[in-house]
Amino acid sequence: MGRTKTQRRTTRNKQLAFLKAYRSSGSVSLAAQEAKIARRTHYNWLESDSRYRKDFEEAQSEYIDTLEREVDRRAFEGVDTPVFYQGMQVATVKRYSDRLAMFRLRALAPEKYVERSQVDVSAEVQHSGQVTLYLPDNGRDDRGS
Repeated sequence: MGRTKTQRRTTRNKQLAFLKAYRSSGSVSLAAQEAKIARRTHYNWLESDSRYRKDFEEAQSEYIDTLEREVDRRAFEGVDTPVFYQGMQVATVKRYSDRLAMFRLRALAPEKYVERSQVDVSAEVQHSGQVTLYLPDNGRDDRGS
């Protein structure tokens, strides 16, 4: 028996609520909680609904864009950090993240910024062609018991 138009609309509304929440949190658990669905429902939709799957991939991409903007902000614009003296805030200092900047550069230009390590291994293996095999009897007789 097929689903009614109302059921399909309700499902789609729940999907849209989930996707909206996911775009802001990047968390399946939090988005499911906000959309008032079980986490498993999201995975069921991914398996059975190609439209939802495409929409979710787009939401993931948007969330990644959000994270990249935040990384850029922290790395290149900096973050104001309070400075305290004797328990009182007396100033703020702008702090930048060199580490986040490097991650961003590695993502955008890996051929230029990837860490490279080179290990040269050379060995010569000589084999006489003869193998000696030792099998202890471990107290067993010829029948293996």
